[in-house]
Amino acid sequence: MKYGLEKELFIFKDDIIQFVPINSGLPFDESGVLIEARGEPSSDIIQAVYNLKAEEYRIIKMAYKLEFIASDMPIATITRDFKREVRRIYTKGLISFENMYGYKDNRHSQNEVTAAVHISFTNPRTIINYGKGKGLSEQIIVNQFFDFIKYIKALDKAFKEEIKISKRNPGFYEVKPDGRVEYRSLPSNVDLNKLIEVIQSIK
Repeated sequence: MKYGLEKELFIFKDDIIQFVPINSGLPFDESGVLIEARGEPSSDIIQAVYNLKAEEYRIIKMAYKLEFIASDMPIATITRDFKREVRRIYTKGLISFENMYGYKDNRHSQNEVTAAVHISFTNPRTIINYGKGKGLSEQIIVNQFFDFIKYIKALDKAFKEEIKISKRNPGFYEVKPDGRVEYRSLPSNVDLNKLIEVIQSIK
């Protein structure tokens, strides 16, 4: 199994929430409200978590140089004018997420924005494709189907209170075109050391 982690953060200036300046160089999500730390995927969950922590440190420092304070608070309130302005600059595409329990969305209000930690799971397999006649071959990596439900159930159970407090709902995930499955219910301020322990306990 291979794990990839992303973490979303808000940015503030003078204690006022900001949207991400489009030419700032900061990595951001499609909404434009959150910057994103994307850790290098790894087959070792400990390494995957620390790859994320290293990238989070890098973009927090980058934001600070631009006079922004980054925060991993899981939910923030925005004004109607702020929402109108950010929608004028950024166009967020539709996300084809699903939910195991039938929830349509999280529990935040229209003037609130949530930030999350996303975990992607892949089960890669290397296939050798032999050429015809010349003895040539190439290696192709494909993502095999796997029982991702057990991961979602374990994480929902372990982080039940954190999910509830942050006005999120359990059981959200997205199946990517390349076969990755991304779990989307954890708030941005989740304890990453606890996350390691939960993943390691899943059999």
